Amino acid sequence: MLKMPSLALMAEHHVLVSLDISVAYGRGILRGVTRFVRDHPSWVVQLVPVWDSRNLLASEAHAILIQAINPEVGRVLTEAGRVAVNVADNRPDHPLPSVGSDNIEIGRRVAECLLDLGLRHFAFVGQREQWYASQRCKGFVERVREAGFETAEFQSQETSPIEDLQQWLSKLPRPFGVLAQNDITGRDTIAAALDAGLRVPQDMAIVGVDNDEMVCDLCRVPISSLAISSERIGFEAAMLLDRMIAGKTDIPRATLVWPKSVAVRRSSEMLAVDDPVVVKALEHIRKHACETLEVEDLLTLLDLSRRRLEQRFAASLGISPAAAIARAKLDKLRRKLENTDDPMSRVAEDCGFPDAASMSKFFRREMNMTPSEYRGRTSLD
Repeated sequence: MLKMPSLALMAEHHVLVSLDISVAYGRGILRGVTRFVRDHPSWVVQLVPVWDSRNLLASEAHAILIQAINPEVGRVLTEAGRVAVNVADNRPDHPLPSVGSDNIEIGRRVAECLLDLGLRHFAFVGQREQWYASQRCKGFVERVREAGFETAEFQSQETSPIEDLQQWLSKLPRPFGVLAQNDITGRDTIAAALDAGLRVPQDMAIVGVDNDEMVCDLCRVPISSLAISSERIGFEAAMLLDRMIAGKTDIPRATLVWPKSVAVRRSSEMLAVDDPVVVKALEHIRKHACETLEVEDLLTLLDLSRRRLEQRFAASLGISPAAAIARAKLDKLRRKLENTDDPMSRVAEDCGFPDAASMSKFFRREMNMTPSEYRGRTSLD
């Protein structure tokens, strides 16, 4: 735990907020900080672009909320006795307390999205020397391996020729699914794949991270992307900084915030399933997951025995029809919790549960937490 100087007796707390608001992540954090400031009139906020350490020390702000990837910035602020919270990364060698995304969970969530497409070949594209990218890759590789598959990795550099990526993608077994470390990398990977003659998503399904709509929708093939809970990160970081200003000593080194769900666009709208029966079943599941759908409904639709349907699902996806229904229902339920403030009774009704208690039991079994806990981790509503 960190012990910080107290500024609690000051009538106003001048807070410097230094973010990169040219990207969705920084803008989301700013929205979260703004939500906090509405209820804390003692905060006087000055918003500035991401500064270097010399300009930060020149500021007369009482406290600093900063998007600082470089640990050296944190060391300079710490040595100068400045009260500060970092929202750029959760790397262990950063001296500032931080609030950021659970990057391992991000990797796992994207892996589950691509596994649900029936894919059996997987790849990661990114700069693993970036801490957040290495953690996303780690979570992705772990989840893919749990499903019985391996992951190819392309270690991109800012100076890497695009031809290197094109050649690498061309050699991968098709179809394959890609986690790009972020939406910018995803955009460049799509361009490389198309220029190499690959079809997106038929040959390469790809998911980025950040869900920056201005990037995702302008890709040559609009890219699916996992949304980061950046507004929650901003709010949590402001709360942590306020505690530090008040002289609290129980300050955690790192606070991890769960991501939201994947926003699906054309880059992952495919099914790598050859069995037409399984394809028909999956399409029916996606359409009716929030109804009282049971495996028996699929048996009637497809005129198959339970044993035969389970065999075909196992051969195509490695899971049972019941598991496929549960995954689809869970995905829709998570999105409802993330994007609305509806009461739990309404969420249960909209997602095909008889009541909130049944929904909570299902959610706890699948996620090891209650629906309310999940909403609290991902949303401010």
